[in-house]
Amino acid sequence: MTLLDSNFDDLSKAEQAALREKFYEIIRTVPVGRVASYGQIAKMAGRPKDARHVGSALSGLVKTDIPWHRVVLASGKIAMPTRPDLQKRQRELLCEEGIEFIGDYQVNMQRYDWQLSERGAGEQTDLFG
Repeated sequence: MTLLDSNFDDLSKAEQAALREKFYEIIRTVPVGRVASYGQIAKMAGRPKDARHVGSALSGLVKTDIPWHRVVLASGKIAMPTRPDLQKRQRELLCEEGIEFIGDYQVNMQRYDWQLSERGAGEQTDLFG
């Protein structure tokens, strides 16, 4: 098992389901016009090594009240390069919320990062957060 896989696969099905629900609960709190990274969501759920599992939890959603589109890579890029239809849809949803892009699929994290906006622009930030 690699570090990126963490111990998620060792959890029972019920524990995995509970963790996915925790991810969803956190994602529901990301405000309109802001984004969070997969890693931020995992860290807030107490599973800092499970960013990939946040992505997996979101990948199966179809029609949902979970604002999945507000979760991007730490770099600000929209993931899903093998699903251009979903990339486009995520970009459209973020644009509808007033988020502007750098190029086609990159959000300016300095401007739209949810946790950075909560801390305030003048506060010291953790480079690895």
